[in-house]
Amino acid sequence: MSTVTSDLRKNICIKTYLDVASGKEEAVRSGVGLCLERARLVTESYRETEGEPMVVRRAKALAKVLENMTIYIGDRERIVGNFASDPRAVAWYPEIATWWLEKALNDGYRNLLDEKGKEELGEIHKYWHKNSLQNRFMAALPGELKEYVRFNGVSLWAGHARGKVTPNYARLFRIGLQGLIKEAEEKLEEIENDSRIHAKDYVEQKDFLTAVIITLNAAINWAKRYAEKLREMVQAEEDIERKKELEEIVEICDWVPANPPRTFHEALQFFWFVHLSSAVIDFYQRGCGLRADLVFYPFYKKALEEGRITREQAQELMEFLFIKFEEVGFLEDPSAARLQAGGKPFPEPCYWGSR
Repeated sequence: MSTVTSDLRKNICIKTYLDVASGKEEAVRSGVGLCLERARLVTESYRETEGEPMVVRRAKALAKVLENMTIYIGDRERIVGNFASDPRAVAWYPEIATWWLEKALNDGYRNLLDEKGKEELGEIHKYWHKNSLQNRFMAALPGELKEYVRFNGVSLWAGHARGKVTPNYARLFRIGLQGLIKEAEEKLEEIENDSRIHAKDYVEQKDFLTAVIITLNAAINWAKRYAEKLREMVQAEEDIERKKELEEIVEICDWVPANPPRTFHEALQFFWFVHLSSAVIDFYQRGCGLRADLVFYPFYKKALEEGRITREQAQELMEFLFIKFEEVGFLEDPSAARLQAGGKPFPEPCYWGSR
């Protein structure tokens, strides 16, 4: 690793679970906290969109988070994008389940929140006690099956839900999110003028396309927020080299993910914005299914051939991206976290192959 990325990696707050079976009091590492920002904004959005189609409600919830969440740029980093309000915090997904966290906060997770935070979480959970995925699932189960939902060694376990999202990055890199918005708008216009489409199909497609447009615009505007933050940092930065780096990242965040990436650096930043918003902030998942060697190689090859980057510079940029993955952490039921050393994405979040 380069000196810069090596130093940054040393300061990462690792958010993996600590085994408390030996009698330790805390189940999470010292200093890790629970950020309620996402949970607060998602709950506000769902309250505001009662009665609307669920696909649109989810899109509006993500948009509200991206528009209002705290953003920051870490010292010396060159790939930007955060998922919680503090680099030592994990976010919360109350729409999935609520029961196990309420229990864990009185046990091994007691130090994740102070009393004021626990009080706010209680208010947030009041909305989700009947509306969370887990509670809706339980309500739909026949009575004789309910006792088998909690894990007992042989039964179904419904305390968690993880998305599995693998966008077609090769295609996204060709057209950018603006290109995808244009396709959605054209399809929306097409079904609006199609007198032969079945009413059910029309409603489902209209709702989906509306959600697509809301989500993609939100992701683009989120990147613009980073560009504005970076401009403020440029004005205050006194170090000439860091100032140049910040100015470069400003240009990158102004361009991607709205437009197709033009450089290797832009491709990495495009990917991180899309992955972070779709597979961490919207709904968390393990890994991302990316063939990084295939997706990023054309940008690396072109930049190398044109003399705009060296192998060492490209490796350092990849290291900055790896560090962003290392920063990610999730909060899980202690029983699940203990079983799989939870709290982090998989050790190899993508397939980092070689050519």
